Amino acid sequence: MTTDTIIPKTDYKEENYLEVKNRYNGFGEEFYSSIKQNLPEVFKHLKYYQNIKIQKEDSFAEYNYENICFAIQLDPLCEVIVLFNNSNISIEIGTWSEDEYKEGIDFIKNEILTR
Repeated sequence: MTTDTIIPKTDYKEENYLEVKNRYNGFGEEFYSSIKQNLPEVFKHLKYYQNIKIQKEDSFAEYNYENICFAIQLDPLCEVIVLFNNSNISIEIGTWSEDEYKEGIDFIKNEILTR
């Protein structure tokens, strides 16, 4: 059984991929495309959200499939990509990274999908 990481869902509005691409143009804006290219099975199961109460400018996505659940937050104000799950696994990737997309993809492969 999987557990949601983005809660409470009532604080979020679900978006489709095109809506996210049209709305979000901040730091990490190509991260979802990078997932699509490098982890197509993960991309296929992502659901996208916008918080309607706080951090409305951010983009959120949740992967919840085959007993693995994790979330992605793209934050344009802090300029970070945050990856986290409910098992205390998390990372913030920002402008200090040599390649934030590669670092994020590697983290998903090696730290989240393998547990």
